[in-house]
Amino acid sequence: MRHSLNRHSLPLLANHRRRWAFTLVELLVVIAIIGTLVGLLLPAVQSAREAARSNTCKNNLKQLALAMQTRETSLKKYPGYINMVGIKGTNNLARASWVVSMFPYIEQVQLFEQFNTGILPDVLPQIEVLVCPSNPPAIEGAPNLSYMANSGFRYAWDRGENTNNKRLSWENPADGVFTDQTRVNAMPSFFSGSADRRDNPTSAPVQSMTTAYIQSKGDGTTKTLMFSESLAALYYTYASADDYQNTPDANFHFGFTWVQAATVGFDNKLRVNGSKAIPIYTEFSEMSDMVDSTAPTSTIPTTTEEQPRPGIASSFHPGGVNATFVGSQVSFITDQVDPVVFAQLMTSNRKQSELEFATPPNGSDYEDDDPDPADGTY
Repeated sequence: MRHSLNRHSLPLLANHRRRWAFTLVELLVVIAIIGTLVGLLLPAVQSAREAARSNTCKNNLKQLALAMQTRETSLKKYPGYINMVGIKGTNNLARASWVVSMFPYIEQVQLFEQFNTGILPDVLPQIEVLVCPSNPPAIEGAPNLSYMANSGFRYAWDRGENTNNKRLSWENPADGVFTDQTRVNAMPSFFSGSADRRDNPTSAPVQSMTTAYIQSKGDGTTKTLMFSESLAALYYTYASADDYQNTPDANFHFGFTWVQAATVGFDNKLRVNGSKAIPIYTEFSEMSDMVDSTAPTSTIPTTTEEQPRPGIASSFHPGGVNATFVGSQVSFITDQVDPVVFAQLMTSNRKQSELEFATPPNGSDYEDDDPDPADGTY
């Protein structure tokens, strides 16, 4: 049977078609629902991205720790945070950081050979394993560094001999893992401008750390930090001619440091993650201007709130920093960690470190009140 449309059936068809269209109110409701869903999902997406960046950061630290272990097994000692590379007894010597000493163990042999000529390479490339994805470089391709080595007590970099207590003279290796391995009086004359107080001919001999010491006399490889993130890190070695030849060595140039709890009480920017300011310096000499050579005792340091604190463990990861121990295990250190516990984790031998001689606010001895931190308590 054939059906045909007539003029009476057209309105019915039009009404039937209109039922499939959205009204303006319905469209606005749908948009609101979609916006709400996006708002709910966005934090989860950002959290997933941060988790991925943090995992990459942890993997970088793991690779660095394993490379350092391999180097120590081969050479029987850890490098300093500053070292001499090149040919001893000649003018072909260079000052280079702990990173450069690891180049042969992180597939940067050719770059290491350039340093072994005693001359700073013309171009220092960016190395992926040295950069945390959550702390990307401001200048792409620059020799940026996101990770620092455990260089011990913050204020040991610029002090002279202590005749009353030799353990407080110069640098105490029990305070950390990496020490200054250079003496400018053994370097070519053009490094004379970079002399520091440890370069006096009567100074203590160059000291270095070993895994054997940490295992047998120290706190153990699972309780001694090796590397940590730091937003205040600059480059992985001296990059400019002025810094290379003239800037005195300091443990916060390539290392993270610990401070006494009383000092943190005067300036909480010195605690873990206490300083997340973006570095405004481009030279290591400018970094040195931001650190007092002696610990504050009664007043807050003059460093302004906007400036970063060189040598402080810090990161853009929420809640703390990624760090690795001498035993190569990687852990997340909360930024709420007690300053004493953090110092104990950094000292290679806490009973011989300067923490033992500190005077906390209550007048007692840290060593009497604070036990050795157990695994997982930080």
